Amino acid sequence: MKVCHVITSLDIGGAELVLYRLLSAQRDNVADVSVITLRPEGALAAKLRDAGFQVYSLNVSGLFSLASAVIKLVKLLQVIKPEVVQSWLYHADFIASLSSFWLKDIRYVWGIHTCQLPKGNPATWLIMKCCAFLSHRVPDKIVCVAKAAQQLHVRSGYAANKISVIPNGFAVSEYAPEPGLRQALRRELQLPSSAVIVGIIARWHADKGQDLMLEAIKHVQIANPDVIFLFVGRGCDADNTAMEQLVKACPYPEKILALGERSDIPALLNTIDVFCMPSRTEAFPLALGEAMCAALPVVATNVGDVEYMTGNLVTLAKPADSASLAECLSGILANSAEYRAQLGQNLHKRVSEHFSIEQMVKRYQQLYSSLQN
Repeated sequence: MKVCHVITSLDIGGAELVLYRLLSAQRDNVADVSVITLRPEGALAAKLRDAGFQVYSLNVSGLFSLASAVIKLVKLLQVIKPEVVQSWLYHADFIASLSSFWLKDIRYVWGIHTCQLPKGNPATWLIMKCCAFLSHRVPDKIVCVAKAAQQLHVRSGYAANKISVIPNGFAVSEYAPEPGLRQALRRELQLPSSAVIVGIIARWHADKGQDLMLEAIKHVQIANPDVIFLFVGRGCDADNTAMEQLVKACPYPEKILALGERSDIPALLNTIDVFCMPSRTEAFPLALGEAMCAALPVVATNVGDVEYMTGNLVTLAKPADSASLAECLSGILANSAEYRAQLGQNLHKRVSEHFSIEQMVKRYQQLYSSLQN
């Protein structure tokens, strides 16, 4: 079946990475798959081309260029001639739906990857509400990445009878524990081989809750002065003055390191002992799933589908509650290394059995097959 994916951008982001990983796991049918990005090409465009996929850009630069984007998309789809158009995120869902008025023989699938309505962005809010209206008329199927996202969008007016859930899938073996990687990166970062290290991996953003994490660290460090905290992600660096002030307020600021954005995430996950996700909002978080693949014990807030992901194996912190976060992290650190290792193994088993990349690919293939029927 010939499938064309339409996505808002191909910069590094959650939905973008899910698309990239989904296609990377299906390289045997590159001739039948193409990708269209609304915005100018991002970092993942070259990677998809290197893998053999056709990638196109509509170069949409703002709300006022949506009309031209629809025209460009219609013309491009007339050339590609896909049987299915799968769109990812609100803007792509909206523009792909408008193209359907000229292209009657294509089946449309939408993708929803958020558990938070865009109330702070009037333009995106309007597009979301338009999508809610169009959902009853245009798409054949709507895929949500999380049950929480499904429930939220049904309450917001989306067609309940069309929505199903396909969780994110993970290439479990890519994150397998490797003692050699662990020691090599610790040497590079000049970290003691015996130190207990807590890792927080996310771009600096209010939704990601690094401020909550640093508030929690103020309390956790009192009983755990030797624990090292690594913040990794875009904006978590020496140029972040807001972060710097929060770090200085902690009892042992020298134990808190901001490494910025890095590409060696598997090695970093091998380096740390506990993964922490303090997010205020998530849908089906990739970073948490990757930590589970690495057999790490995790501390996380109870947002989105995190409870479903972890299978009640861990006690989750209340969202946006630094005291609850501190309590959960202190509890993990107070337990033995053996306990943490066993918890990590249980989480690894959970992600392997329920959320592998192979299972995600199979679910999408079943979805496409259902459209033929």
